[in-house]
Amino acid sequence: MKNLINRIMILIILLTVSSNLIAQNYDNLNADDQIKNTSIDQFIGKWKYSGNDFELILNLSKENIPIGSVKTDGIIGFHELKKKNQIISKSERPIEQNELLQNATFFTRGHTSETNKIEGYFILDKNSTKYRVQAIISNSKDELLLSLSPAKQEGIIVNKKETKNTFNLPKELKFKKVTQ
Repeated sequence: MKNLINRIMILIILLTVSSNLIAQNYDNLNADDQIKNTSIDQFIGKWKYSGNDFELILNLSKENIPIGSVKTDGIIGFHELKKKNQIISKSERPIEQNELLQNATFFTRGHTSETNKIEGYFILDKNSTKYRVQAIISNSKDELLLSLSPAKQEGIIVNKKETKNTFNLPKELKFKKVTQ
């Protein structure tokens, strides 16, 4: 019994120390510091899904995104959704850099333990369902598996009217990298 108590105490101490070390990594950041993440570079580019009578194209880029007084690397994107060769939803990269984050419809960050994964959000337009996204890139770097699930509304909801979806996306989409 005493041996079990000692093991539990050691485990608690290890967990406390490791969580403090992780927290210190972010506590030591100064204003205007930049957190770099080169593992997400493999997601940059144009990705295309075709099937189920629609086509979805994602243009993904790596950007240094401000979070408070620091900046961190993330993947943002713009999309084009076609049904029967007619565009039903589209977002475009703005010319002005200061409008970039307001116009993006795909926001993700790298996964902390898996370099072939990004997680974040995707929304077709302001009246659509917001999707929680998890994207996993293939070992060959030419396929992207996108898992989507409707995200819960967070924060204060100003407009209580029900929003009408532009288009309901399936739970999984497999994209192919488009080479220029």
